[in-house]
Amino acid sequence: ESLEEVALGNFLATKITPLLNQRGRVTITDKFIYFQYFYIPTDPLESYSMGQLDKFIFRTYLMQDNSVEIFFKNSKSLLLNFLNSYQRAEFASIILKNSSVKQISFEDLSLTTLKWQSKKITNLEYLLFLNLFSGRSFNDLTQ
Repeated sequence: ESLEEVALGNFLATKITPLLNQRGRVTITDKFIYFQYFYIPTDPLESYSMGQLDKFIFRTYLMQDNSVEIFFKNSKSLLLNFLNSYQRAEFASIILKNSSVKQISFEDLSLTTLKWQSKKITNLEYLLFLNLFSGRSFNDLTQ
């Protein structure tokens, strides 16, 4: 396996977490998504494997339609707020073209409801999905 990576996109964004919003640069390669903090001197770079991406959903943040939340197979998520909706759309296009991630849709809502009705998932799992689908996030407590 090659250690070389191909850069696919570079964006300015804010990483949204419950206690802290950090501005930085998001770089997408064919293997990783990198977030480089602008103002943190220790460990200023985080990486997320493209192979670990699971789900993807568009979000609003502070009533602006500029955000995206990415969910990973390990149940963690990354909420990014971009400068504008055009950058978000470009970021989303790159992610959807270059990974096996799928965008959460109404089909997922119907499928999840059927799973819940047939008792294949718990009430908690169903409620968590409904909250996710309705726009709530563990990363943004204002929602």
